[in-house]
Amino acid sequence: MSNVADASARRIGFAGLIPLVVVAIWATAIILLTREGIFIDRTTSLPMRLMPPLLVPSGIFLIAYWLVPHVRVWVAELDLALVVGVQTFRVIGIVFLVQWAQGDLPAVFAAPAGLGDIAVGILALKVTLRVARDPRGHDGAIRTLIVAGFVDFAAAFTFATLASRGMPLAPVHTSLPLAAQTLPTSLIPTFAVPLFMIAHIVALLKLGKERGRFSRAAAVREQHT
Repeated sequence: MSNVADASARRIGFAGLIPLVVVAIWATAIILLTREGIFIDRTTSLPMRLMPPLLVPSGIFLIAYWLVPHVRVWVAELDLALVVGVQTFRVIGIVFLVQWAQGDLPAVFAAPAGLGDIAVGILALKVTLRVARDPRGHDGAIRTLIVAGFVDFAAAFTFATLASRGMPLAPVHTSLPLAAQTLPTSLIPTFAVPLFMIAHIVALLKLGKERGRFSRAAAVREQHT
């Protein structure tokens, strides 16, 4: 019996390493592509080249979730508090405020993006602590965090677009396109934000699974009463 348990533990440990390896490869690829200037489009000031690295990872994850059973098992075994806790790192949005203070980013983008990220990060910390104490009964709080998170993403992209050269809210001297598409700031839209989006999706998937499990358990109890 102990040999079977040990073998199972080794498989779980190996499976847990795979996502870390994937994330490491992903981050390395983004850094190399950024250094090559792939995400800089000098024909337009709009941040359109940031869209593929921003959205494609979530699409790949969803496809893998539906097609690969091991991915679904991995998601099911994740600790919900850990998944929600990932969003606490959204406080890195303070970088936008620092670059605003340094004159590298326009206030019209940096203020809402930075403050929005910090607010979501603080909210995530509160929700994470509640879920860590008891994972049940916090669906509403988690869904509120997810909505707030995606609204923050949408607002940041909207203001980034409007603050680009030639757009209505663009300041006279703006370095938004270059600053947002070069290291280290570019890691936020090309790596951090997609990672946060996937974490939101995982949280939604787990909420759906948990609700289904509790509903089935309640139905079984009713049958036995």
